Parts: sequence; C-alpha cells; structure tokens
Amino acid sequence: MDRIISYIKKNNMIEKGDGIVVGLSGGADSVCLLRALCMLKDEYLLKLIAVHIHHGIRGEEADRDLEFSQKLAEALGVDFIAFHKDIPRIAKDTGLSLEEAGRHERYDCFNAVLKERGFDKIAVAHHKNDLCETMLFNMARGTSVSGLCSIRPVSGNIIRPLLAVSRKDIEDILYRISEDYVTDNTNLDPTYSRNRIRLNIVPELCALNERAVEHIAALSERIGEMRDHIEKEVDITIDRCVTYEKAVAYVNIEGLSKLDSFITKEVLRRVLFNIAHTKKDIASVHIEALYGLLELSSGSKISLPYGMIAEKEYEKLRISKPDEKSETNQGPGRIVIEDCTLSLDELKAKGLLSKNNYTKYFDCDKIMSNVVLGYPRPDSRLVIDTKGHSKRLGRFFIDQKLPGHLRDLIPVVYDGDDVLWVIGYRTSEAYRIDENTKKIISISYIEDDD
Repeated sequence: MDRIISYIKKNNMIEKGDGIVVGLSGGADSVCLLRALCMLKDEYLLKLIAVHIHHGIRGEEADRDLEFSQKLAEALGVDFIAFHKDIPRIAKDTGLSLEEAGRHERYDCFNAVLKERGFDKIAVAHHKNDLCETMLFNMARGTSVSGLCSIRPVSGNIIRPLLAVSRKDIEDILYRISEDYVTDNTNLDPTYSRNRIRLNIVPELCALNERAVEHIAALSERIGEMRDHIEKEVDITIDRCVTYEKAVAYVNIEGLSKLDSFITKEVLRRVLFNIAHTKKDIASVHIEALYGLLELSSGSKISLPYGMIAEKEYEKLRISKPDEKSETNQGPGRIVIEDCTLSLDELKAKGLLSKNNYTKYFDCDKIMSNVVLGYPRPDSRLVIDTKGHSKRLGRFFIDQKLPGHLRDLIPVVYDGDDVLWVIGYRTSEAYRIDENTKKIISISYIEDDD
C-alpha cells in the first residue's frame, strides 16, 4: 500500500476535505483502491462514497458482486450506492458495443453522484496493466504519440491512484491484508478486444521478460514527457506560422519548410483539432493528406472530417470549417465530443451554488445561441467582471500560469462564439445568476474514460 499512497501524494491527487466518488465493482482492483483511500480517510478528512453499477448482464454473478461490494463498504464505514442499468438494451439503442455502453453509463453514474453530493473527485482503479494494454491496443488500431500515453494519473476530476502498481501487485496486497474480492468471468471472454490483449498478448510478453508490463508502463510515462517537449515546439511554431480568423486557419508554408517533417505534421494535427474543436475521428491519414497538400500546386484542395476543407493558396494553407450546428445543443440534454460529455439540465430553483469545478449554474435566458463544447479558440474572450471587461483566453491562461503546451487541451463551453465556461477554471460573468434570473441551466462536464 505504501507505493499507492506515495503515488497519491506525489501527484497531488487529493486535498484535505475532498469528497471522492469511488468506483467499486468488487474486483481486486477496485477493492484495493477503496482500501487505500480508507487508509487516508482520517489524515485527509475525506468523504467517501462507493458506487457500484449492476450492468444487467451476468445474472446471479452480477447480483453476487453487488452484495459483496455493499457488505465491503459497510464493513469499512463507507457510504454505498448501487445503480441497475440494462446495458444490452442501451447498447442496442445507441449502436454502441457493450464495452462502450457500459463505460458511458458508469461515468454517468459516477458524475451523477458527484453532482448530487457536491463531491470533488472520482477515483477509478486503472493500474499498470491497464496502461500497458491501452498502449498496445492504441498501437494496433493506429495512434499518435498521445495515444501511447493516454491514461494519466489525474485527468480533470478523475484520479487513478493504482497506476503505481500492477495487477500482480494488487493481488499480493490483498493477500497480505487478507482481503477478499470477486472475479468477473467476462474478463476471461476473448471476444472482447482488450481481453484478447490481456489473455494472449501480455502473457507472451511477460514470458519474454517478467517485468514487461512494468517496462511498457514506464515507456508510456517517458513518451508522455517526450510529448510535452514536442508540444512546446509545436506551440512555438504555431505562434510563428499560423494565424486564425474565426473558423479559418492560415498556415504559412514557407515557415514550415525548414522544420522536421514530424514537427510539421504535429503542427497540422493541432490546427485541425483547433478548427474542428475536437480530436475525435481525425486520424493519421488526414494528417498525411494535409501534409501532402503542401507540395501540390496552388488551388489544390482536400476534404477533411467535420466538413473541413484545406486549400493551398500560393504560400499559405487555408483550413476552414462550415457552421457547427451538428455539434451544438440548446437546453436539457447531452453534448458529446472526443472523450468528454456535457450534461445540461434546466432548473427552477434559485440561489444554487456551484459545488465543484465540473458542475456550474448559469442564467438560462442569458444564453443567446447554441451551447458548444470545444477547445480554446485564438480569438476567444472571457468576461471577467460585471462591468463587461473581458480577457483573451491566451492572456487568461498566462495569468493562471498554465504551460503553453497544455492550453489547447483545456475544454471550453461556448455560447455561440462567446466563452461561457473555461472548464476547471472559471465561468463568464456575463451569465451569472442574479436577482432577475427566472430559469437556471446546470451544466456538468463529464470526462469519459476507458
């Protein structure tokens, strides 16, 4: 347990008084997670609640898991809540796989409890093997550098204390403290992609070297450091070679000509993310096509995801996107982009306070356009006081001492072109609830995760 606790402290995962939603399936990983947080409960004055989701798939075995989880939470003096979900039906209705539907529902449940309790964080039980398996999975289906270091210790309001240890370490810990756990037999079903990696590929790698999982996880962490360095180089190049005019980016081709091809492609990748306001469905094939456009004659153009068009105009590359109606929503519902979701709910009560950095309340009648979830735009401005004074997001991030290579990764909620909320930081004063407010909209940010 010492390694887990040291990892929590090293990565500043918790603060005194935190309320933490703990995902508890009853399996070894989540049981170890709950026990670790319980060890820190008094020191950090933590408020814990264990959340279990019954997926409606495994019959009596699932009932057993729920009963085990509830009894464990009660024995540890931790609040417990269970949700029953019909994942097969939800998967069929949404066109998602069972894995995807289950993941979405789990995080919806976690965030619902976090919002209801006014808690601060969600703790999930990913460990080194998950990091290794995710890296291999992303490599197999095609990925960029970011996909090789995709599971982070802290992502928004999600913390992952067990990334310090492997599955074997977890089982050893539970054996030493005589703690039981249950086993989900679907983890042995090779029809699931990740199970095939877990059951077939990882054991073969460990046969070559028993520390294979540890080495791959360490490599993922080092690649993360490399990615941060690359992002800094990309920041410098974008500042020098790229200009934006609303939904259009102009890339100075001559400015890219002396750069290494790898950095050039990463610059183009970032520009596409910025114009699309999402990373989803933008693949290496699109980056290669855009890179190839640099060598074609003026007037050449290509089509890209989300209706984007890239055209070579003499010594510039022009990348544009039509209106964003397909990515917008107004009123109650959900907005989904990339690996995160906005949940919107209309409320009649007044005098509500935002309980955490991932749920905020706004005057619904002050929202004049469609609510859009995206990423920072170069011309975006945030209203910072009741007099209407505003600040460019770039300046705001500098004042927050946020490193340049992280700024494009901060999700932002827009009212049309106006900044509504810089998630994890602050909201616009232009939408604040006041004595004239009649209708309130609650917006919660949910970061989906594997």
